[in-house]
Amino acid sequence: MVRHVIMVRHGQARNNVERTLAGRMDGVPLTPDGVRQAGHAAKMLASAGVSAIYSSPIERAAETARMISEECGVPVTVDERLTEIDMGKFTGMTFEEVVSGHDDIFAKFYGGDVEIAHKGVETFEQVRRRVTGIVSEVASGGGDAAAAGSGGGASDNDNGNAVLVTHMDPIKAMLGEIAGISPERLLRAEIANAALNVFRREPDGGLSLLALNVMDASRFAA
Repeated sequence: MVRHVIMVRHGQARNNVERTLAGRMDGVPLTPDGVRQAGHAAKMLASAGVSAIYSSPIERAAETARMISEECGVPVTVDERLTEIDMGKFTGMTFEEVVSGHDDIFAKFYGGDVEIAHKGVETFEQVRRRVTGIVSEVASGGGDAAAAGSGGGASDNDNGNAVLVTHMDPIKAMLGEIAGISPERLLRAEIANAALNVFRREPDGGLSLLALNVMDASRFAA
């Protein structure tokens, strides 16, 4: 069983700068700033007792996870449950294009409106189910994810800290699940690129939110 589950959003990527909904598109790497951000996160985690690293398969997350892996000396296990949401018909569109043509679409996403699914977008509930599934497995030291990350024996992760490199909405899904944050507040919540979001494993086996948007102090001014 791990002591903490640390969810890390990938470093700044090209889609963040261009304000596009990249979803699961290929060819969206980290920017130079994103590489620096991921490097800051990796250095913070180097002394954090990391025993396992899991990552979304998407390029920008995989790049971030690789840097953390090199700094911590821990291999990366790719898990599809950490992937970016499927943006459906909105894939590749800019935020401005989506907002101008579809009123309150982001509010509808977090609120669970059925219109989202009709447009081919993965629903927030679907995101929540897959993310809580892997987090629960990793936190308890059981299941396929924990076994893969520990070389086949979950006991290797005992009293360590697991890092999950993913995207903004999977992290927001965990915030909603653990901290009971409403859809309206999740809509306005900001999960910074390459920031650490820490969930502590409690004696009863549950999780609680310990820290949000932990990052190098120099970044807060931006």
